[in-house]
Amino acid sequence: MSNLYVYFGLAYAVAMAIYWLGVFFILYHLIRFGVSTTPRKLAVVFLGGALVLSLLATILFTQINFGSLKNKEICCDVNPQKLLNTY
Repeated sequence: MSNLYVYFGLAYAVAMAIYWLGVFFILYHLIRFGVSTTPRKLAVVFLGGALVLSLLATILFTQINFGSLKNKEICCDVNPQKLLNTY
């Protein structure tokens, strides 16, 4: 496993921890301080959306090919002289 994969994995884990901390605060305040059942119903819908979004982000993150980020041929294939000769 390359270091690049580990760093991106840790960055993703930190981002998801911050995301779920925000979700917790929103859910807590909707459930604890909401009057009647409407905020509680909204909290259930919000939690469902947060779960779907988190699952989708995790699935898409696992599909990233981190090996292509190290490939130098992709970025260095441009000839600077051709860029300057535009006329």
